Amino acid sequence: MRVANKRNVIQEDYTIHDHILKTTDTVKYLGVELHNKLSWQKHIHSTARKADAIRPFLQRNMRGCPRDTTAQCYSTLFRPIMEYASTIWDPYTQKYIDCLEKTQRRSARFVYQDFQRTSSITHMITQLGWESLADRRSKAKATMMYRAVHGLVCIPVLVLSDPCDISHQREHCKVLHPVLQNNNKIPLPLLNLNIIIKRSKHPREIRGLFSVL
Repeated sequence: MRVANKRNVIQEDYTIHDHILKTTDTVKYLGVELHNKLSWQKHIHSTARKADAIRPFLQRNMRGCPRDTTAQCYSTLFRPIMEYASTIWDPYTQKYIDCLEKTQRRSARFVYQDFQRTSSITHMITQLGWESLADRRSKAKATMMYRAVHGLVCIPVLVLSDPCDISHQREHCKVLHPVLQNNNKIPLPLLNLNIIIKRSKHPREIRGLFSVL
């Protein structure tokens, strides 16, 4: 697999022990579908289909079970599939966010055993106390960033900015300073969050953490 976002990709054959390796667009590595364009479309659809494939089996074998039991099945079987390595592939387009949320909404109907079109799925999810999958992914990314900054996981943390010359009595040694396009070194508490989001050079995943942490 060649990772490139160019129209004209350099074509070159790679060999191992005189055997030419087959070229492919996607590769599954540790359960995550990697695409040569760094797109998560295939992985997101594959994750949603995998979760939906479990539901018919449970509907046949858990008919008549208490609601608490079926809700526990969702937390045990469905949610781990939907959130596996989500800190990496968390989608940013509404199209793919809705694709994943529809899976949870169908699971809420399964828990309530209510498949009527007139029923409110939002009310079901509220009564079950389920957070949206998008909110859970945001919290998971914030948790992973906290662990990385404090050395709790083996993830190298890039220097987000140079040490700031402006001190603040509420700052601590683990404060994160966003790097702005004009290279201003201003600590986070003194900046408007909207300005940081618009002018920051950091990826969306890192910028979004400032509103969660």
